[in-house]
Amino acid sequence: VLSGSMEPNLHVNDFVLVARQEQYAVGDIVVYQEGRNLIVHRIVSLSGESITTQGDANDIPDVPIALSDIKGKAVVTIPFVGGILRFLKTPLGFMLMLAGAVVLFEIPHYRRKKQAAAEQDAIRREIEQLRKN
Repeated sequence: VLSGSMEPNLHVNDFVLVARQEQYAVGDIVVYQEGRNLIVHRIVSLSGESITTQGDANDIPDVPIALSDIKGKAVVTIPFVGGILRFLKTPLGFMLMLAGAVVLFEIPHYRRKKQAAAEQDAIRREIEQLRKN
């Protein structure tokens, strides 16, 4: 969710999962395509293949859209996740995600390397002990 048009039900940075439906009803919160943008608004009227939506915080309805423009009905909302995902798409977010992945992959490697070095030291000490006897 990128704007406050659906306040107080949906907030900026909420992540909305949608599912296609066989039918839609007045009151459903739907996601539809408008140019390159995805819009999350509530259906306020249905007329055949034409649907009118409106943001809960908006005073006027949107321009009617075709039923085929609807991507699906909102079924799950996860607070704040949208903001995190949007941040990860930025250059800084991508670099931090990449750095985190490297760290996560390096930790087990570092532990194995440290364990192997400890085992080698133990073997060296044992060999030295055997040489002394």
